[in-house]
Amino acid sequence: ANPGRGLPRSIHIIVLNDPDTAKPLAIMSGNLVSAMRTGAVAGVGAKHLARKGSEIVGLIGGGVINKACLRAIVSAVPNIKKCLLFELIPERAKAFVQDLEEELKIQIECTSTEKEVLKQSDIVSYASAGAKKPVICEDLLKEGVLVTVTAGVEMSDSFLLNSKIVVDNIKMHLAYLHEKDEHPDGYKRVLNLPSGPLLKLIVEEKICSSEIS
Repeated sequence: ANPGRGLPRSIHIIVLNDPDTAKPLAIMSGNLVSAMRTGAVAGVGAKHLARKGSEIVGLIGGGVINKACLRAIVSAVPNIKKCLLFELIPERAKAFVQDLEEELKIQIECTSTEKEVLKQSDIVSYASAGAKKPVICEDLLKEGVLVTVTAGVEMSDSFLLNSKIVVDNIKMHLAYLHEKDEHPDGYKRVLNLPSGPLLKLIVEEKICSSEIS
C-alpha cells in the first residue's frame, strides 16, 4: 500500500482454516492482533523491569502500536497516573487522547517536544514509524527509566553499553544478522531494523550476545 495516500504501510492477514480439511473458512485483517501482540511485549517488559512506583509513561509516536503499548503498560503497572505523548500530526494526537483517556482512566497530555516527554517519564515507549527515526537523548532521561523500543530509533553506543539490555527473543534478532549476506542492501538492512544499533555492537564485538537477557 502507498503510505502517501494515508493507507497502512503493511497489511497483516489471518486465515482461519478447517482443522480437518484445511479449507479456508475466513480471511481477516490481522493488523489489530499484530498491534496488540507487539504492545504486549512493552507491557510484559514494564511489569518486570519498570522502577517500582513508576507513575508517568512517555510515548514517542501516537499510532496504533503505541496505543497497544499504553494499554499493556497501564494494565501491567498499577501506579500509572499520567501519559505524555509526542506526536507530530495534531489530528492523530487529538484522536489518541479521545480514544484512550476515558478508557484507561489516566491523564493524557500532548507535548510539543520529545524533550518534555523524556525529562518527566518513568517509562518511555518508542513506536514512531516516520521516515526520520527518533533519537534517544540519554542525557534527558531519568535515572533508572525503562525505555521500550518497538520501532526503529537512533541510539548511541554509549547508551547501549551503559544500559541493561533485555530483548524479547535474542535468537530471532541474531538470526537477522544472516540477512545481511542475502539481502541486496547487505549490512544496511540490519542497521535499519529496530534492533539494528544493538546488532551493530555485536558485530563490532563491543558487546557479547551472552550478556543480553
